[in-house]
Amino acid sequence: MQTPLKVDFESLQPSTPLTEEIRKELVRLERLIPRVIGCHVVVREPHRHQQSGRQFEIHVRVTVPGGEFVVSHNPPKSGYDDPYRAVRNAFNRVRRQYREFVRKRRFVRRAVNGETS
Repeated sequence: MQTPLKVDFESLQPSTPLTEEIRKELVRLERLIPRVIGCHVVVREPHRHQQSGRQFEIHVRVTVPGGEFVVSHNPPKSGYDDPYRAVRNAFNRVRRQYREFVRKRRFVRRAVNGETS
């Protein structure tokens, strides 16, 4: 990665273990996308609800040559009380976006070249 990972915590105290979990997920992501230029992650705890407890939002922006993948992972109505699970789910969504991007690019390339399969 060309620029260092940037992790921001909003509405909660910075967490070294959570930052390390984000680094692990980024390493996994770089195995799939080897040319990552940069990654910015925002961890937010928007509200504390009495009935549903703590909820976490994760926003991930991964920059690659020629574009970027952006995921805003908001908690479902029941909420994510585990920030580690929210981070894993957000990075899973980035991986899905990348795979869909590659699939569409291959489809367009085949169409342009007149290939049929």
